[in-house]
Amino acid sequence: MKRSGFQMMSPYVYPFYIMTHPKDGFQEMKMNKKSSLSVTILIICAYTLVDMLYRKMVDYDLNIYDAKEVSAVRVMVITVATFFVITAANWCWCTLLDGKGKYQEIFYVVACSMLPTLMMNVITIVLSYFFAAADLIFLQYLAIVAKAWTLLLMGVGLAEIHDYSAKKTLFSMFLTVVGIVIILFLAMLLMSLFQQLYLFVVTVVLELKYL
Repeated sequence: MKRSGFQMMSPYVYPFYIMTHPKDGFQEMKMNKKSSLSVTILIICAYTLVDMLYRKMVDYDLNIYDAKEVSAVRVMVITVATFFVITAANWCWCTLLDGKGKYQEIFYVVACSMLPTLMMNVITIVLSYFFAAADLIFLQYLAIVAKAWTLLLMGVGLAEIHDYSAKKTLFSMFLTVVGIVIILFLAMLLMSLFQQLYLFVVTVVLELKYL
């Protein structure tokens, strides 16, 4: 049964409600059709921007990336590709497992689930301006909590939109990881194939040029 309170809530505020009330939030999202493509895109864009700033600004004690080698285009491509690979892998398997979630809903769940990690990165960037890196080590533990929170939100969200039990949700998430590996493997094969094809064409052109 739909509840009007959720229908009146702004789609831009709803993801923050989901963070603290994941079961009710995702359940009402599906019933009231609260998933929003614009909100999903906004979260992905915000995550991309924050991730790029994190890699460039945060001290090396908390950051595994070299700020000099960070490329905005590369970060954007990796982030967008990661979202698409995760959602595509889950959608493919859940279609076979009689999942009821639509692709847009899966995309929305994954995007909303990234909010704790996104907010943790923002906090780290801000605090890194005021404190020395040695004083911010505790943020590493908070980052682990944020990632665990993200996984919890994703699990609850996928369970609600697909109407799965806890056991079936865990199984579907395991298959999603398997699907991600398969997609990445196929992508590497295609890249290798196109690279070999390109080298073959270049070689043929050079041979014809010197005939």
